[in-house]
Amino acid sequence: MSFNGILTIAFLSVLSVNGAEPADKQQKENTIMEISSYLDDKPVGPGIRISDREKWDKLKEAAAFKKAVPNAEKLLKEPMPETSDDVYLDFSRTGNRTRWQDVNFKRRSRIKTLTLAECLENKGRFIPALEESISEICREKTWVMPAHDRKLDNFNGKVLEIDLASSMLGLSLATSYFVLGDKLSQGCRTMIEENIRRRIVTPYKNMLSGKQPMWWLKGESNWNAVCLGCVTATGLTMLESKEERALFISEGIKYSKYYVAGFTDDGYCSEGLGYWNYGFGHYAILTEAILKATHGKMNLFNDKKIKVMSEFPVNIEIINGVYPAFADCDIKARPRDSLVKYIAYRYGLTDGYDNFNCDDDLFHCLAASFPEKTEVPELPGKADDKLRSWFNNAGVLICRPAKDSSCKIGVALKGGHNGEQHNHNDVGSYVIVLGKEPIVLDPGGEVYTARTFSAKRYDSNLLNSFGHPVPVVAGQLQKTGKEAKAIILKTEFSDVCDTFEMDISSLYDVKELKSLKRSFVYSRKGDGSLTVTDEVAFSKPMAFETAIVTFGSFEKKTGSSLVISSGKEKILAEFSTDGGEIEITSEEIKEERHSKLDPTRIALTLKGPVEKAKITVKYSPL
Repeated sequence: MSFNGILTIAFLSVLSVNGAEPADKQQKENTIMEISSYLDDKPVGPGIRISDREKWDKLKEAAAFKKAVPNAEKLLKEPMPETSDDVYLDFSRTGNRTRWQDVNFKRRSRIKTLTLAECLENKGRFIPALEESISEICREKTWVMPAHDRKLDNFNGKVLEIDLASSMLGLSLATSYFVLGDKLSQGCRTMIEENIRRRIVTPYKNMLSGKQPMWWLKGESNWNAVCLGCVTATGLTMLESKEERALFISEGIKYSKYYVAGFTDDGYCSEGLGYWNYGFGHYAILTEAILKATHGKMNLFNDKKIKVMSEFPVNIEIINGVYPAFADCDIKARPRDSLVKYIAYRYGLTDGYDNFNCDDDLFHCLAASFPEKTEVPELPGKADDKLRSWFNNAGVLICRPAKDSSCKIGVALKGGHNGEQHNHNDVGSYVIVLGKEPIVLDPGGEVYTARTFSAKRYDSNLLNSFGHPVPVVAGQLQKTGKEAKAIILKTEFSDVCDTFEMDISSLYDVKELKSLKRSFVYSRKGDGSLTVTDEVAFSKPMAFETAIVTFGSFEKKTGSSLVISSGKEKILAEFSTDGGEIEITSEEIKEERHSKLDPTRIALTLKGPVEKAKITVKYSPL
């Protein structure tokens, strides 16, 4: 049977993106039998057991693994970080996520650090500390994060659910169990088996049967990819039964289609680049685990939309390795290098393969170091030209200078809607990159607290539209929801100039608002420029302002221009209006961020109410 034929059979029983259920129970059983025929009698992990000294010797020589043993030696001198009920309950009292995470992520990271060091050295020196760490973790009341256990049902033993943290921990333990084999004591191996069965396998089967459903199984966010990727890989690494492993493959493929549906057909990830690393990175784990278990016979990358999704980092880059911080993203977010290399290998875009990386989770850093060999899918990509990336389904445009031109700036322009994954109320937002500096920008996300994922999410001036370079209309910020969307009026692209116009009137709950159009004109002439124009009309005079957001500093150059500086770069912002005089004010946005800097919002406000007005801001490099 051909490669594509085998893949097609595997997909007969899966859930389609529009939610159609499998035709019948018999078809599902036939699929399970078919998948079972591809599987070994014993479960298969990432493929690098401690006994495979040739592969481990290669990793030992790799630069990425040079610090693995010294890092583990430090842990031998440090006690296991202590956790407690009080630490877990801190979130329910204060809404703070980081105190629990700081302690417990250090506890869990010991599994990877000590496992890698033992496999590299192979002397048994790190086994006692590893087994002690595993024992401590297996004694925890729950592996679920307190932020995902708001009712404390997991903490109090009323339910056993699976979340991001518990699924990742399960896979880390399963991988350590697989690669170390009988280097671990029988008591430790039994402990891992029992805990994974109780905390991962059984709850997952209860989810599949409908006995204890969880939202992420049909979720369209990174949760789906992370939990499914980890749970499926854990099952394929630990479960003795072929039928159980075949079920995990079938259901993993079936429900992963919801994650795929969360991307627009043009490959745009509304969660932002950071969550593309996280979500698509775990989709790669799902794919690699299935490839390994079926010896390359089932390849989820053999799909046109997956190919386009995989190209998101290439297409979202503005210039010089700078990316827009749309959604809950950090302004310093970059594609994960090891994931990009892995994808390039899977699609035959690289001749050699040297992807030894110690920064990923334990399963992926081993599986991606020695990936399963398989045929390369021949699929078309998005194939954007170098001048721009146009995500037409998402309404997002990236404009770049021509190669070897004098143009110095690149821009990201955002349409879309305010009901996206990890949404910010940011329709009409934009980023201007000069050199390597995002000088006018979307400032990205905040430090997560209980408020971040609650009804009070948009109390945050980083997440609501106040923290974005978009208008405030009659004193009102943008509203939330898919109906609050940009209607694209015009796109006109050429080698010299790109024009992008949108109607954003539905974003504002102002009954007097008759129309509001935002237009962008990006020019590649000379040093380059971006012109942003807002045209507004009311049924009676109302207040109107637009804004500029930067992490840099600014000064007035004239009554109608500003100089904005960031790093060594400076940009001139010249503004004009046909609706009266503009008043310039500024305010630092004070929300808890991962960086020490607070963004500055520069408001360009019309001094009096207007019935009709146009404000134009032209940005040019200095």
